[in-house]
Amino acid sequence: MRAAASRPIDWDFLLRVAARQRVEGLVHDGLARAGVEAPPPVAARLAASAGAIARENLAFAAESHRLRRAFDAGSVDVLFVKGTTLNMLAYGTLAMKKAVDIDLAVDAADYRRAIATMEAAGYECLEPAPGASAGEILAWAERNKHSAWRRRGILVELHSSLVDSPGLLAGVSLRSPRQEVALPGGISLPTLAPEALFAYLCVHGATHAWSRLKWIADVNALLAQAGEAAIERLHRRAVALGAGRASGQALLLCNALFARALPAGLEAELRADRGTAYIARVARDSLVRGGADAELDGQILGTAAIHLSHLRLMPGWRFKAAEIGRKLRSMGGAPLLALPRWLLRRARAARGA
Repeated sequence: MRAAASRPIDWDFLLRVAARQRVEGLVHDGLARAGVEAPPPVAARLAASAGAIARENLAFAAESHRLRRAFDAGSVDVLFVKGTTLNMLAYGTLAMKKAVDIDLAVDAADYRRAIATMEAAGYECLEPAPGASAGEILAWAERNKHSAWRRRGILVELHSSLVDSPGLLAGVSLRSPRQEVALPGGISLPTLAPEALFAYLCVHGATHAWSRLKWIADVNALLAQAGEAAIERLHRRAVALGAGRASGQALLLCNALFARALPAGLEAELRADRGTAYIARVARDSLVRGGADAELDGQILGTAAIHLSHLRLMPGWRFKAAEIGRKLRSMGGAPLLALPRWLLRRARAARGA
């Protein structure tokens, strides 16, 4: 950070990039640690953003505690992923990592009871639609892996699966080893144990081609605590759990963006794998292609490279064929009509943006 600040800084551009990448809290902390003084208006905006992040995360923590008690009362096993638990594990504070919702995961077999629990807790379903029946929500979650809910301005994603593609992360589920994460106020929440969590975060980031800086920053923060000696173990375990090339992609990004040292043999292996090197390039492009303001999904083919990169997350033609079929089904309609309809929707969305 100090080396970067030795050159002239476009502070307005920095603020816009930080907002789009949702890293205002990390930028505020990084400047302070590096002893870099931003212009007073910029410093004030970053400080205000960091304060808002802390307040929002405290509200998320309190609501997560309330939801955990509701699910426990309904005898529904629930797991918290990302969000406040990852905040504490990666940074040791709720004041740095911005979140926009609470992510809960339940077993698909418990999903109907989970819906009833959300409704009893005062939540309104947003996706598939307000007023949707339990059957409609179940059908939606089966196709889209989660439904969306809201109560008093707090958004919750209720997941029936941790990942979009059934070909990835087969070794991680609600039955995987867990850890309890202590939060302020005597609250604790369950999340995945370190190895399964690392694998999950890599697959989640790869699904989006790491198009937000905050996702890869979280992984880098966890790696910093693990130490270089543990990196290869985490990677090998992630591959065994079904993360495919996502872990290697994440490690190459951390090396490029944060100078994260990798074991020499492992780094050479990852760079020699053409599939891993390719998806790492796609991710680096996805991080910067939207500039300071534009979201990739607001462009007609803004996410096309990301979707193509998904085909390289696992080696072998069977995974590619299954992934193409899944994507065509998710676009809607018969396979021959799905792609044109998807392109039409993207064009309308881009025009609106």
